[in-house]
Amino acid sequence: MAATAETVESALRRARGLARGGAPAEAAGLYLDLLARYPGNRKARRGLAEVTRIGDPALRRQIGAGIEAVRQMLRAGRTAEAVEAAGAMLAGAAQFPVLHTLLAEALVAAGDPGRACAHLMTAHRLAPEDGDAAMNLARMLMDLGRPAEVAALTCDLLAQRPGDLLALALRGNALAMLGQGAEARDCLDRALAADPENAALRADRSGLLFALGETALAEADIRRALALDPDRPRFLYLACVELALPADDPLLGRAAARLADPALPRRDEALLAFGLARQHHLRGERAAAFALWSRGNAARKAEMGYALAQDEAEFARMRQIAAQGFPQIDPPPLASRRPVFVTGLPRSGTTLAEQILASHPQVHGAGERDSLAAAIHMEGPPEAPPSAAQLLRLRAAYLDTLAASTPEAGWVVDKMPSNFLYIPWIAAAFPEAAIIHLERDPVATCWSNFRNIFPQGGRGTGFGNDLADLAGYHRLYRGLMADWTRLCPGRILPLGYEALCADQRGETERLLARLGLPWHEGCMQFHETARTVTTTSAAQVRRPLYQGSSESWRAYEAWLGPLLDGLADARRPAAARAGGTAAPAARAPARP
Repeated sequence: MAATAETVESALRRARGLARGGAPAEAAGLYLDLLARYPGNRKARRGLAEVTRIGDPALRRQIGAGIEAVRQMLRAGRTAEAVEAAGAMLAGAAQFPVLHTLLAEALVAAGDPGRACAHLMTAHRLAPEDGDAAMNLARMLMDLGRPAEVAALTCDLLAQRPGDLLALALRGNALAMLGQGAEARDCLDRALAADPENAALRADRSGLLFALGETALAEADIRRALALDPDRPRFLYLACVELALPADDPLLGRAAARLADPALPRRDEALLAFGLARQHHLRGERAAAFALWSRGNAARKAEMGYALAQDEAEFARMRQIAAQGFPQIDPPPLASRRPVFVTGLPRSGTTLAEQILASHPQVHGAGERDSLAAAIHMEGPPEAPPSAAQLLRLRAAYLDTLAASTPEAGWVVDKMPSNFLYIPWIAAAFPEAAIIHLERDPVATCWSNFRNIFPQGGRGTGFGNDLADLAGYHRLYRGLMADWTRLCPGRILPLGYEALCADQRGETERLLARLGLPWHEGCMQFHETARTVTTTSAAQVRRPLYQGSSESWRAYEAWLGPLLDGLADARRPAAARAGGTAAPAARAPARP
């Protein structure tokens, strides 16, 4: 223990020397490193507070004038200039949280939320008691679809600011995304009790109630939100998604009128187009539905700036890293909360698999979690195979998040579909984990992605907004999964969606056997299990299994040429792909 204490004291002395010697930014970095290892160290906290305080009045005025100048640039639309100016201010005084926040503000305006979030995180680490900095970070993390971090941040915020409406709303929505419906509802109920005429809170609670299967209460909330704010695109979208409306319903007229506005932001254009497309689809008006889905997807693709080359580079990097081999670790066995990673493409049946598993008394369904990707990236994007020490840190960070946000259970299901990208990391860091890979008909999977808009934009779902991109991404995904299956023999359990629909009992028995669990009849009645499901599959998992959903794309086959052509190889039987003589899948003639 003496050696550790000496090391800490030596580091503290060095930090104080740096601060006195005119290197406060380096001192702040050293204090942060100490607090990462010893969060309760009071001397490090006091030292950090001292170097991050703008004590000199002249410096305070100078920084204030610089901040105002950057904000004037942003108001004038001179975004690149604002980013450069904010960056220059930060380069000379990186110990001040307010300058990290300023650069984040400019980066958001420049369309770079990832870098903005990194600076907001630094601002929060430099000033952990600053509630405003924590709130800014929580809002950014929610926009980026990272609910576990939002839930943790807002828990601390509400301890500082009990009853804060924004913190309650953010926490409620984050907990809903994490599948913690009762706690989420409590947060939103408390917020609405304080402000019952808040239209945004009404809409938030409507979405949660719909996810909980309480459709009548959900309808009451969304109608009240629209009564308070009749033309807000998000509210009109929620009404279109949650309700089946007659063709002459005034809500649809208002949604169409808003969609006709040439100044409509792309995000709102996408929401309205997807909402109206669903209503046309329900009435069997396929041409109108497809045209609106196409418009909504085009708006989303333009907003996100997606290009398939981004994923091609990412997949190649992951493949190259994994091919070098990972070290083996031998961690202590887990007594509870053993992870089950349910992976695959979005809309391949991952929510269904989770719902079936979560109907077993020894399993908790934790929803789509960002925790694994966050743990893998906590030291920066992976560029090389992790060391054994890095694997252990990754493991500890992920399991700590599970322990803090899930109830005691033998197994916990993490059903973030995009975790398929990290299967070698999962296999190495979690030797006891179960890895389930959902496979579904390629056209059905891609078509379902095209006609659904994902909550918070979804994570890594930019490929879903274009039929050719969908086919290209499916090709990348198939190739990567083939590599992972070779690299991790015996670790990945394939589960076919169509096979599950055809033989629910047999496939469920196979699934439970992989977890070493006894049969439980409740898994057959998964649709009766009371859980919060906030994915686009919320309605489907409230119904018993049925066959035929993978053929629903055929009603729109006339419009799916780029997708069908791009998936031609994936659709051919295995014998034909291997060089046999089986005929390619037939394609129906286009409708006139």
